[in-house]
Amino acid sequence: MKKFNVRKWFDDAISAPTIQYLIFLKFRLTKWKKLTFNLYLPT
Repeated sequence: MKKFNVRKWFDDAISAPTIQYLIFLKFRLTKWKKLTFNLYLPT
């Protein structure tokens, strides 16, 4: 069995999902802003 590199895994686990999460938050924020903006605009 290959030795589990905890340090590398930890670095990967911190860096990759954090960037993805930030992108996700930004995307969700803009989407939410558009949604509320559309709600308050009379169609």
